[in-house]
Amino acid sequence: MSRIENLNQPIYENIALSLEPHDLIELSITSKQMNNSLMNNNIWKSKTDNDFGNLFEIYNIFTHSTGLELAPDLATKFGKEPNNWKEYYAQKNATVDGADDESLMTQAEKEYSEAQAFLKTFQNDGNVSVLSRVASKMMWILDVFPTHAGCYYILGFILFVLNRLEDALIPLRTGRLVDPEFEPIAGKHRFL
Repeated sequence: MSRIENLNQPIYENIALSLEPHDLIELSITSKQMNNSLMNNNIWKSKTDNDFGNLFEIYNIFTHSTGLELAPDLATKFGKEPNNWKEYYAQKNATVDGADDESLMTQAEKEYSEAQAFLKTFQNDGNVSVLSRVASKMMWILDVFPTHAGCYYILGFILFVLNRLEDALIPLRTGRLVDPEFEPIAGKHRFL
């Protein structure tokens, strides 16, 4: 058994997080021990969370902790975590790779700008249904563009407004993870 096969699971997880999926699979086929260590469901869940954010957790916070009603179609996507994280990662990776279409990016930015405008109306009239609509929009965008840090920032802001302060840190940390240079989050690093 080689030295790399003697590593403990957290080190395998760090290796997995730093590798591209193809490279991770290639490394896993070098031995049975590597396959067992790198192809387990927990490694792929961590890789999914690291590369795409944990939208299941964020969805759960919004639907169970805030009392907001998000769009019904989001329950189908994020209401229950997948059983096979490797398969989910592959599907999500293919979706994200296919989403580089300029028109999709333009639409996402338009939706993001509209969400910011909706939040301003909330500040004026206090209509909580606006928060549900904006949170749903952010989840839709993140489903296709999981590295859109601005969406995580807005979700964190909504949780903050609803006095869910600890919960607000979760999307903010995710936004910082996916885009450490996003100014509104980057400047808040001492709190995250």
